[in-house]
Amino acid sequence: MIKIKLLLLSLIALPLACNAQEKIVETYDNGQIKSIYHINKVWGFKEGSCINYTIDGTLYSELNYQEGKLHGTIKYYNEFGKIEAIINYDHGIFEGKSTMYHPIQSADETPAIYFTQMYHNGKLNGMTYEYDKKGKNIIRRARYRNGIC
Repeated sequence: MIKIKLLLLSLIALPLACNAQEKIVETYDNGQIKSIYHINKVWGFKEGSCINYTIDGTLYSELNYQEGKLHGTIKYYNEFGKIEAIINYDHGIFEGKSTMYHPIQSADETPAIYFTQMYHNGKLNGMTYEYDKKGKNIIRRARYRNGIC
């Protein structure tokens, strides 16, 4: 009897869950897509992937939201559409490895790592490394514990 009730409840809830998100596409005045993301229709916050573009259509960022907060791996791109930063979040808080890349001057260049940092519960925790312009050699390092060097 309990199994039947659970099955019926699941059959009722499934269509509601499938329609709980609404896809939003924002555009610039020139018609170019600005952002594509999903809104949780029940609670009104962003949920899932969010892609942002510059006014000329270049990819600017790839974000992920969970319950309206940044969550997972977030990527930012420069004006040439090349990687600029990779940052990890856990429910809106820095968590794990973050990597920043040296600025580049042209689309022909390949971004090189500028620095890497480790976060735990929103605070620097572990080793931070700064790299030379080629991203090959470590030029500075620091150890953090709970945000203190």
